[in-house]
Amino acid sequence: MKKTIGLLMLPLSAVLLLEFYVFDSHDAVRGTPLPKKVIVVSADNQDEEKGEVLSPSSQRDFSVTEEGEQTLAYQAVIVSTLTSDSKALAHFTNSLKIVLHHDKTRVQREEAPRKGAVYDASFESENPETAMPAVMGFTYRYRDGAFHDVSLLGLQPEHPLNIVPVLLQQLSYYPETHTIAFLDGERTYDYATKGSKVSRTLISDQSASASYDTLSQSDSWLLTIDESGFPMQLENRVSKTLMMENQPLKLDQSITVTPIAAENDVLLLANFSVNANTGYAVFFNRQESEVVVQTPEAFMSTLVVFDRNPNLDTAEILGVYAAEQGLGFVRELMFSENVTDSMRSNIIFSLERSGLAEGEFILSALIEDESIEETDRIRAMMSMVKMGDVNSTVALTALESMLTDDNQVLAQTAMLNIGILGKQNERLTPQVTAFLSEALVSKKDGYLSLLAANNLGSNALDAEVAPYLTSSFSDERQLAAKLLSKNPDMRSQLMTQMLNDSHPSVVRTIATGLDNQEASVALTESYQAKLRHRIEDADVLAPTRDLLFEFLVGHTDESAMNMSLARRVIEMEGVSESTLELANQYLAGKP
Repeated sequence: MKKTIGLLMLPLSAVLLLEFYVFDSHDAVRGTPLPKKVIVVSADNQDEEKGEVLSPSSQRDFSVTEEGEQTLAYQAVIVSTLTSDSKALAHFTNSLKIVLHHDKTRVQREEAPRKGAVYDASFESENPETAMPAVMGFTYRYRDGAFHDVSLLGLQPEHPLNIVPVLLQQLSYYPETHTIAFLDGERTYDYATKGSKVSRTLISDQSASASYDTLSQSDSWLLTIDESGFPMQLENRVSKTLMMENQPLKLDQSITVTPIAAENDVLLLANFSVNANTGYAVFFNRQESEVVVQTPEAFMSTLVVFDRNPNLDTAEILGVYAAEQGLGFVRELMFSENVTDSMRSNIIFSLERSGLAEGEFILSALIEDESIEETDRIRAMMSMVKMGDVNSTVALTALESMLTDDNQVLAQTAMLNIGILGKQNERLTPQVTAFLSEALVSKKDGYLSLLAANNLGSNALDAEVAPYLTSSFSDERQLAAKLLSKNPDMRSQLMTQMLNDSHPSVVRTIATGLDNQEASVALTESYQAKLRHRIEDADVLAPTRDLLFEFLVGHTDESAMNMSLARRVIEMEGVSESTLELANQYLAGKP
């Protein structure tokens, strides 16, 4: 886990970007994991004997430019956050300024390399001993909205200023669909220009990683361009939720690039020799923790510091010590007046991170201890089931014992976590599946059993879930539909239920689930006829009718029967504005 976290977090100057982008420049980051050693390069001996791309002697004052030439300057601010279970593991704000020498008359054709420079760089994420130049030159080419061939003139690939090509890539746009290569695969974007604004839409994502699973992700990107089409301002927000070694992680990053007044002497101060930037030393933040806990006093002092600034390495050290000291040591801490609520939460979290069977045992004992606060018992459940391969029948037995507890909050939380336990530990999956199968068949608490089955995330229970499609409770039908829609073999039953169900939430869940299946939905003439009949049924609720009509026109070609239905829908009472618009579009041949 430590090593994988390190790969994500180094360099944190671009916790998301430098992890995923790949560039063609010889100086660009290739995604190679950073070595755990210090690279020291003397800055006193810059090699200029191999020639020049753009000679420093050719520098001139760009405040006096030829027609079409200009100096543009930008400030980039990158805010990166890594959290786990709402605990901030890292938060950094990095910033830098970039100046570009740009020729408006040459943007539509291949051109010689142009000059650029970075200055006023401040990186909270990096070791302060890393040499950060006051001004660093680079060269680039620009064509049709996109920066390319960015050369950092020999800069060490581990240096944080390798973020420059990343930022220029983010400032790029393309007239046609464009595919960007990431370390974990390729993503294809479609770019749309409206006035001075450019947006992009993800149309294909062929990414995967062996080190983590992506649970969810979002990426908002808006570029502002000037009258010539040159990028001027960027707002980018990226969020990614991962599951890494049974640990949920959330990566958030914002990138803001804004134009600023150009300082004309910056380019004059930069060196543009081929290897001008080889001499900037790189020092890495130490990855191995120096924390040592061997006494109760050291444990408490470390816990106090950890409570203010948590990190996974220290959590493991605290957890190992607490687990080795045993249940009595931990119980004493849980009742100590010197231990705050936040500190109790961190003790439980550290036991989860310990990776020891003793940690699992202590957490199971806390769960069953009625003298422990309800909140801490819930925390212990949630931590215990995330111990992955460490988990054993001890965890399952503890959760099962809580199902009959008089405290319904604890009992329900235990049931939900049984499903999570089965998903996190493959050895326990068969036992959890058998347990949930019995619970679903008994229908003692159907909705809670369905939630637990959803947490298990397996199709093995579909036979037991299917009867809930006809439950008298709409929330059970809706959850059953969500579960069954993940299995293509259940499509027929779901489509039948769509015709019969009157609750709009259930119908919407079925429609969404069917649309999310890999195989497209093809409606037979017989099924279309049943849908049309259902849509015109006076007893059908208006929201349900709207959903059924949307599903029909979204999965059929134009036909006389469906066109006729669209005309009748327009005349119906209570039809939503969106359905009226959809019906009119369908009649116009644009469904």
